[in-house]
Amino acid sequence: MSKTICNKSLFEHAFKFVLFSSILASFSACKKDGQDPPPSPVIDLPAEESYYFPGESIAVKAEVLSYAGFSHLELYLNEAFVLETEHWTIDTLLEIPLPAEATHTIKVIACDLQNHCNESSVNFQVLSPQGEAEDEESFDGDHKGWFFSGWSPTNSEGYDDSQSMRSTSSQAISITRKHFDETGSVSFHVKNGLGTLVFLVDGKVKSRWFGKEDWGEYIYTVPQGEHVFKWIASVEDTYLDKISFTPGVEKHCPGEHFEGGIIFYLDSTAQHGLIAATDDGKYNGRFEIPWGCHGLAITAGNRAQSYTNGAANTLAIVRSCDWEQIAARYCNLLIVSEDGHAWDDWYLPALYELKTLYTNRDKLEGLGGQYYWTSTSFSTTAASVIDFQDGRHHGAHRNIPNVTGPVSAAIHVRPIRRF
Repeated sequence: MSKTICNKSLFEHAFKFVLFSSILASFSACKKDGQDPPPSPVIDLPAEESYYFPGESIAVKAEVLSYAGFSHLELYLNEAFVLETEHWTIDTLLEIPLPAEATHTIKVIACDLQNHCNESSVNFQVLSPQGEAEDEESFDGDHKGWFFSGWSPTNSEGYDDSQSMRSTSSQAISITRKHFDETGSVSFHVKNGLGTLVFLVDGKVKSRWFGKEDWGEYIYTVPQGEHVFKWIASVEDTYLDKISFTPGVEKHCPGEHFEGGIIFYLDSTAQHGLIAATDDGKYNGRFEIPWGCHGLAITAGNRAQSYTNGAANTLAIVRSCDWEQIAARYCNLLIVSEDGHAWDDWYLPALYELKTLYTNRDKLEGLGGQYYWTSTSFSTTAASVIDFQDGRHHGAHRNIPNVTGPVSAAIHVRPIRRF
């Protein structure tokens, strides 16, 4: 009796194994035949730029995240074919279609070698202008040439006059278009309470403000030609005042996105200063990078002794230290490309340059680390770091994570450059 049961059990197991093998083989054949379409492509159209003005162009980025059996990507605007690429990414500009005050759809289709496809789509809104403003500085007049949504004039708050514009919704948008016969500037005053205010030129972020309670003036250089200016407030009670457009004046302000980074320091001319990279790159706590060459003297150039010239310090370090993965070399080799331009003159900031960055840290984004390397050598075994919780200066072991003093966490890197 037990023998019969045992044989029956063996037969059932054998049958199940054959059945499972057949299913697995069938599934594998389907995979080989390409019957599983590629994943839906990811389309990058930031929410803060989802409202557009006639005359703008939309920067569209899309990517397919799995490349097995990948064939091509197709881009459509309102079901009209725009382009096709065999690369797994799309990065292009789309001209704003007409009519205004309409919702438009961007669609990206990813296909495999057997032409099985998957798609994703996003919508954006084109807004209609309301005419020309008689006086942009105080917002008197009928605001022609502007589009306002969620903003209203108020007489209760202003920079130096009785009237300004106040946000009255959680996504207040104001947009206008201006033509510059020569290089000039746009300036305005901001008071934005607890919310976020984003300022964009031609669809690109120039500055963000995070809860600035007092009035501040900001000025940005604008090249010759026609440009679209946009302000987007995230909460009520953000104020704008004295917006003006001035030809022939080239100036900047801290917090401006410029030449591949964010300005954090300006000299008295407001035309030159220091730019920080927009983030810490891969050395943001996920990966550690040493200052390098522990126990070895830096002998080239200024021997990395300067408190103010990080460019000279960086050059001295990379010429003296042949270690490949060090903070100074990472900055020295960094290249940031944007709009057809490339900037390759980044360096590891000197002690006082990093102190200046710390003082103006509210102008920057992505400063998530407690400690940041400087290019100023402390000794043959230690280098200077700044604690971004209190601004204090410490000496850290050149080869982390074996550190001295109070420094016991990963040390971040924020490259900077002069302009």
